[in-house]
Amino acid sequence: MLRNVLAPFLVPIVKIAKRRAKNNVCIFHNGRCGSTVIAHLLGKHGKIHWDGEIYSKYFLKPDGKTFGKVNYERDQSIRILKNKMKAIFTKYYGFDVKRNHIEWFNFSISDYIEQLKELGFDRFIVLERQNHLRTILSYTIAREMGIWHIHRHEAAVEKTLRINPEKVYLAYEEMDLLNALELMSCYYRDLRNALKDLNVPYLDVTYEKDIRENPMVAYKKIIEYLGLRPKQPKIRFNRTNPFPLSKMVSNYDELDKYLSKTPYAWMLEG
Repeated sequence: MLRNVLAPFLVPIVKIAKRRAKNNVCIFHNGRCGSTVIAHLLGKHGKIHWDGEIYSKYFLKPDGKTFGKVNYERDQSIRILKNKMKAIFTKYYGFDVKRNHIEWFNFSISDYIEQLKELGFDRFIVLERQNHLRTILSYTIAREMGIWHIHRHEAAVEKTLRINPEKVYLAYEEMDLLNALELMSCYYRDLRNALKDLNVPYLDVTYEKDIRENPMVAYKKIIEYLGLRPKQPKIRFNRTNPFPLSKMVSNYDELDKYLSKTPYAWMLEG
């Protein structure tokens, strides 16, 4: 008798559980690249459950304000993801992962992608802000000013600060500027190579082309990639640092000289 009563409720749950073996999406990025506005837009679609950066809180230091590497077992990251995926009733489940999170869980990029495939992830998106110097500047301003995002109705406030080329922060890791730029370039190169080597199709989304002027361009691009019909969600966030680098960096000439003979010199013009 009880089985007959519960049957109408159990059947949909069983179907959802089976469906979780596919229609799972992961966005790879390095932070400060428009990922927050895109996650918010995707989460407004009725057929997508977007979990955002699921690993961030696990690297929160005791002060409750800063993040850093913690010694976790690799299996812990998979358990976290599996628990997040439970009882999701939308057609698609998605989350985004940063470069440093993969590294801090002691995964290579290839190994992590393989783990995702085993969990039924069949959609992969590479989100890159091609001007990596802008990424670093955005991290620096956010750390010093405590302003990580602004609402769409808020106006960006021009900020001027000095960038020490011998000491910058990238995802809470301290290094010199050239190493930080090389690290980001290598990450995206290695990520794309890993996806290709594993014969995994993926979608490229860039901040400059798809997000900066109108995040809806990236939103529609991703929605079409998933085979869904786009909605008309409201954009929640505004750009935090839309000003020229020459206006925001007090030692612009010093950085110009520092980067002049490197592959990254063009980033000063962005």
